Amino acid sequence: MNRREILKSIFTLSALSAMGGCRHDFRKDPRRPIPSGPKLAIILQGPFAVVLRKNGEHGVVAFVPKPDPGDMQHEFRFLSPLSNALMTGCGSYRFFLPHHGLETLDREPDISHGFDNVRVTVDEWTPRPDDYFVTLELPSPERITYVPPLYPALFESGTSAPGRLGSAPLNHILEYTVRSADGVRLRQNPSGNCERQEHPPVSVEDILQRYGKYHQEMPESPDASFSQRPYIAKLLAQYSFVYFIGVGVPPTQASSPFSTRNRINHGIGFFNEKLLPAIYQLQPIPPDAKLKKIGKDVLQCNTGQSEMSMPAIRPAIWQYSMPQPHLRYISSTENCTSPVAMGSSRT
Repeated sequence: MNRREILKSIFTLSALSAMGGCRHDFRKDPRRPIPSGPKLAIILQGPFAVVLRKNGEHGVVAFVPKPDPGDMQHEFRFLSPLSNALMTGCGSYRFFLPHHGLETLDREPDISHGFDNVRVTVDEWTPRPDDYFVTLELPSPERITYVPPLYPALFESGTSAPGRLGSAPLNHILEYTVRSADGVRLRQNPSGNCERQEHPPVSVEDILQRYGKYHQEMPESPDASFSQRPYIAKLLAQYSFVYFIGVGVPPTQASSPFSTRNRINHGIGFFNEKLLPAIYQLQPIPPDAKLKKIGKDVLQCNTGQSEMSMPAIRPAIWQYSMPQPHLRYISSTENCTSPVAMGSSRT
């Protein structure tokens, strides 16, 4: 089974309208411009929900709920996409990033329109870290964007219509300006067999070396038109420091005995049954918020092609409304196709 087919099952919960904008199309807040200086990127690869909180010093909580025991289980890679970056023994992983060493803004972050279809507002929200596999408490970033491409997604319509057409990226990137790199430390709270630690960010030079080694470990996709590897260095060039945080199905689990259809169903189910309830909590989930289909299943013109021969959308179909793929997804975190989610809480 080729790598592209494995990627189909990770999808995260961030979605853009079908005729949406591009990666650099952000909602602007005029109160204070983004400061200049070296940039930190926190890459959340996998089925993360990101909740923006209106109160408190640390205004963002990012998390991945725990899957059900009988479902596909996830693994966690930290600071690198490489297999030797796999962290085990903690049971769950909890992190906290103070604002020390970072510029802070007195406004909400600029948010890419790629999240429009899955960005919701709730009246009340309380984090429940005991229910989460990975939790991060973060300062409010300057902007939230994603690594292209967007994947077609069909949501429930909430009416008699067959569905609501949209699209979704597979990750979040939270961006910060660094005032003093020596002060930036991601604190890992103790859990399971893991002790309290403090982690500095990885320099862009080091992360590029780790990507290079990963590319040697993992074979290139046979579909060169979807290869994002030539663009990794270009994307990372705008940052000086990176935290890579990845969650996904282990490669061995993503292959046999689970079929492609099971992986796709896992992604849809994780979105509908884990991410959405984790954001809405006791509040009712709108009927048009749930996901029906992802990937090529959304494009009816491709129904005559097998899943094995059509693991992802063709650029020629979506080129007029969506950006070209720029990056190849990384690590075992590619193996779970649940879209990402984003919510805003008034409390």
